Amino acid sequence: MALLNAPPTAKLHEPTTLRLKVRNRHSSRSANITVHLEQDTPDGFILAGLSSGRIPILLPGSEHEVSWRIIPIDTGYVKMPKIRVMDRRKKAAGTASAEDADIMENDGDEILVTDARVGYATLLHNAEMNLQLQTGTILVLP
Repeated sequence: MALLNAPPTAKLHEPTTLRLKVRNRHSSRSANITVHLEQDTPDGFILAGLSSGRIPILLPGSEHEVSWRIIPIDTGYVKMPKIRVMDRRKKAAGTASAEDADIMENDGDEILVTDARVGYATLLHNAEMNLQLQTGTILVLP
């Protein structure tokens, strides 16, 4: 589970923090997590922090927080960079099909990044909200 905590508003040219909390909710398996920050060319932010990398192995029931400092360089509703979280742990040998093994070898399972501003209950009831959350925005004031 990945929970993104982004501010709803920011002030132009003033740094603010973007936090991603990754939790391993599995009861018996560790998680091997990678985080990729996919930034489009015409972004409205300058970012400082992990752009692509692996976080420490998450034991069952544990969590890890990744944070970025962002500086808005454009005003209005600015699209946040896409954060892609992948779980690269291998499935148990007896449960993985050939197709699953090929997917797990290459990338792993993508984990849905949930925006903390909306909440998990809203995601369960509104499937269209998923697309909107992945391309969330921050209102940047002058």
